[in-house]
Amino acid sequence: YHFADQISPVCSYNKRWELAHGAPEAKIRVIYNGVDPRLFTPREIHRSRATVVVSAARIDPLKDIESLIQAAYHVKREVPEVQFLVYGATFDQEYYQRCCDLRASLGLEGTVSLPGHSDVPWEIYHQGDIVALTSISEAFPYSVIEAMACGRPVVATDVGGVGEALEGCGLLVRPRQPEAFAASLLTLLRDRDTRSQMGQESRDKVLNTF
Repeated sequence: YHFADQISPVCSYNKRWELAHGAPEAKIRVIYNGVDPRLFTPREIHRSRATVVVSAARIDPLKDIESLIQAAYHVKREVPEVQFLVYGATFDQEYYQRCCDLRASLGLEGTVSLPGHSDVPWEIYHQGDIVALTSISEAFPYSVIEAMACGRPVVATDVGGVGEALEGCGLLVRPRQPEAFAASLLTLLRDRDTRSQMGQESRDKVLNTF
């Protein structure tokens, strides 16, 4: 930090770390992660009603996939046909098994799918009516701004710089609160106009900021 001409965290939230370790605030200039809006672009969904929630997150305790599975249980009670697609590589086999066991114990084998890693992430977002992220820790996650670029409304936990991305165009929930997370998902699943407006505002914010 002493020898740097400029220090550029990927979100304002991360400035706290630089400042805590002695970086002069005058040297800090945030440069947000960005996405290619030509790859991550909106696509219309042809469904009579919203029923699909997607997530792009590795199967890892930091992503708290267990809370997402628990949220799916609460959503399914109100929307029986709902589907949750959780795309992501498995870095922790033991945690993956815990998630599978939880899914089985809640009777969600036909509701929550764990298809693994995808090399075409924009296609992940196009499958969903809503994009979800239940992490307990983040910096400035690409999955959030990629979903926004695709015009998808996002429900995410309020950790790291997620709030900076979603401010004014997404729903934020405290981490490890699956019932509250489910309530936010249900709000969007039931309201086509809000989903559409939020998706458009998200796309606009990406074009202007990320």
